[in-house]
Amino acid sequence: MVLNLAQFLMSLDADGDLSNGIQIPAGAQVNTGLSLNFDQDPTAFASAAQTVLNALTQSVDGGPFTLVDSSSVESHVVMALFLANAGFYEGKVQYSANDSTYMAFLVSREGAAYGVNLTQNGFYASAAFNEEAQSMNSLGEGTGFKIDGDTGATFLLDSKFANGKAQGKSPEMAYPKFTATRTLAFSPTLDESLVDQVKAMMPLAVDLGVNSEKLLVLSEEALNGMAFGAFNGGTPHAENESNELEYWSINYSEVVSAERGKVRLLALATNGYLADITIDLSGESPVVTTHWKQLFEKTSGTSSTFYQNYQLEGPGPL
Repeated sequence: MVLNLAQFLMSLDADGDLSNGIQIPAGAQVNTGLSLNFDQDPTAFASAAQTVLNALTQSVDGGPFTLVDSSSVESHVVMALFLANAGFYEGKVQYSANDSTYMAFLVSREGAAYGVNLTQNGFYASAAFNEEAQSMNSLGEGTGFKIDGDTGATFLLDSKFANGKAQGKSPEMAYPKFTATRTLAFSPTLDESLVDQVKAMMPLAVDLGVNSEKLLVLSEEALNGMAFGAFNGGTPHAENESNELEYWSINYSEVVSAERGKVRLLALATNGYLADITIDLSGESPVVTTHWKQLFEKTSGTSSTFYQNYQLEGPGPL
């Protein structure tokens, strides 16, 4: 029933471009005197739906519209379900009743989740799901959500996402467990032409420095499920390098919004750097503004320095 309803609504979209939402033509908002049962098998529904669609759209530009192929509907519905949980989350890992530390993670539009947490010993650990493992399902449930990744004593938790909240607990023990709240949600629609312009700027380096230049570099060689990122050499060291673990330099980024000439990206690195990047493409040349934080060290800043089509040399930014 849900897929039938989605198929019919998608078929009514005026421009056939779902990336900018479903816009139903004014001329199709008429009383045809027909009824449509959405609770029937796909073949029967397709025949009945096309009859109603013809009646609704025969007088609009490009009409009558054709029912979209059912094979594309499920993927769009699944993407919409993932988007319901996408965004940036902050929370805490509870190791005992009186012992907790900070955590943050990024959930992509495809349901991938990568993040960081501070261990009990003060190390900057990776958190959330591994790249090679399946992340959450379309219902917001997942297993293998890691805490204290790369420490040699990683915990794997069962997790659940709903209504901007996330929680996880061990299937075997009372602790550790985590709770987190989404502090930034993503726009449901994107201007893909703007995203393509940003892709043409990749690799993109932005400055996270205070007294000297420290570059965070994003590319299209991203972790699975993320829009942009870098595996090696794309992240500057934290001030307290001794707290970094093996895969400290990995970063990953998702598109927050792309509209009215601007693209906003949010990037997170395994050593705790968070970069909120706005790329203004409305002028003759792009203008990039980066607001950044070091989540564990409580430093922050704003920069307008950037390098597009940046080429890493040697081991990468230090």
